[in-house]
Amino acid sequence: MRYINHYILIIILLIFLIPNASAVAIINITQLTYGSTNVSYDSPAWSPDGKKIALNKNGIIHIMSADGSNITSTGQSSDYAKWTPDGSKIVFELDNSIYIMNSNGSNKTVLFHIAGNPAISPAGQYIIFDGGGPTPENGREIFIADINSTNKKRLTDYFGDEIIPSWSPDGKKIIFTTGGYDGTINIMDADGSNMTSTGQPGIYVRWSPDGKYIAFLSDRAGDMFQGMKLKHLYIMDADGTNVTQLTSGDNRWDWAFDWSPDGTHIAFGSFIPPDAKGNIFIMTLDFNATMPAPAPTAIPTITQTSEVTPTAITMQTPEVPGFSLLTVFVSISLLVLVKKYAK
Repeated sequence: MRYINHYILIIILLIFLIPNASAVAIINITQLTYGSTNVSYDSPAWSPDGKKIALNKNGIIHIMSADGSNITSTGQSSDYAKWTPDGSKIVFELDNSIYIMNSNGSNKTVLFHIAGNPAISPAGQYIIFDGGGPTPENGREIFIADINSTNKKRLTDYFGDEIIPSWSPDGKKIIFTTGGYDGTINIMDADGSNMTSTGQPGIYVRWSPDGKYIAFLSDRAGDMFQGMKLKHLYIMDADGTNVTQLTSGDNRWDWAFDWSPDGTHIAFGSFIPPDAKGNIFIMTLDFNATMPAPAPTAIPTITQTSEVTPTAITMQTPEVPGFSLLTVFVSISLLVLVKKYAK
């Protein structure tokens, strides 16, 4: 009977520990832009100091304050833009080529042709991107080069597409998608070696600034609009576990996003089918929530600045994570102590 009581104690403690495992929860979501029939916003990118956001407005790079005010145009067309780590320049993609310019839009210089989705290393020395492979069969591959466009080197050489690379915060690893837009998230060293799979399907993958989490887009929820799969925003631990769906809904899809420098917010673009007019939103995250953690059911609105009322994005209640390493360690320790004092 004494042994049974000890094991019952362990079970009770485990039940207490599991619901309090750390999880990600959304505190709120704020809409920053209000598009209309003729205006669309997408592809936000936070400045290194967190005070500004670069974005695409009707195909032109604009800069706005992080609260959505003071939107100004650089006058430069672009499909995708990112800041350099010092905030002085912007690297962007246009017509399957990569360019760099001053943050005010001046001094545009081409870096690479047949290339896209650029990302600057945390120290600002290197640039990675996807580009045309050596033969059409190779599709898109991941390349690295010096920021001045010299010493270009191919990092991947696989059949199919390796696309949309991004750096780890310490600059030692690169994360990307293998298999095109419906592919799997993979991680490799910055020199192209030691490629491993997270086992998770996803696209447009980004590490959190502290390196603990990975955010990405996926259509795994199965939301459809007129036969089209809709992608939504997810987050997981850096090892590919504990996947949590952050956005959902069958009336919109989410696309390019960026972490705030302090890692507490994600700015993202969301589009409403069928005309694909988009707007920029910011979600605030709580990484110390305990399960179960209620999530907002709709995006709170700010003062309306256009005649268009935004459609609310519903939130997905975070999934309960599995056993954490801490839980396993505590469980083993308790078992050892019980056996010790039971002698």
